[in-house]
Amino acid sequence: MTNPDYTAIAILVDRSGSMSRIKEEAQNSINNFIKEQAKLDGKCTVLLADFDNEYRVVNKTRSANRFPKYVLEPRNMTALHDAMGKTIVDFGKELDAMKEENRPGKVIVVIITDGQENASKEYNAESVRTLVEQQKNVYGWEFIFLAANQDAVLTAQEFGISRDATMDFAPSAQGITNSILATGNYVTAYRSGLASKFTDEDRKIALDETTDIR
Repeated sequence: MTNPDYTAIAILVDRSGSMSRIKEEAQNSINNFIKEQAKLDGKCTVLLADFDNEYRVVNKTRSANRFPKYVLEPRNMTALHDAMGKTIVDFGKELDAMKEENRPGKVIVVIITDGQENASKEYNAESVRTLVEQQKNVYGWEFIFLAANQDAVLTAQEFGISRDATMDFAPSAQGITNSILATGNYVTAYRSGLASKFTDEDRKIALDETTDIR
């Protein structure tokens, strides 16, 4: 039996060139999200990876309360499919290598992107969907998809991610900040065993470039 008091979070961040306009707010919001999760009851670990046309693991899985500050360095293009595929496969292998009693009872993958796929070589939407559905249906993983400059719900549907866990955000300082704050509320509810989904109000605020909910 897995550990019901342990949540493992994987965060995948777009660092393509277009993220430069919201660099500071994106990295600060991600760092604050991790800090807030570290305050909750129960064990919580975080893995953080980012991507442009290349994929890299910035920080391997470690306790949320000892997680280094993330620095976003935007550049190049957007290989979203490759990054999602590699994150799911590598994270799955890491958890599979653990003894069952040590594995997290809750696993959630948060994907943050502000651009459409334009550079992948190894994966496509269909192969990513196969991985997502396997992890959801067989292992109970949760996936959150945050996106700007596209219809996030339609894109997420291609990957098998539900509308309840998908949100568009304005490609602005306030848009990224509000969407990650809403994500924090979603993950907190999920970790507490409560119903978790983005509300219509969450979506409205994430698309509003003027509303500050901090």
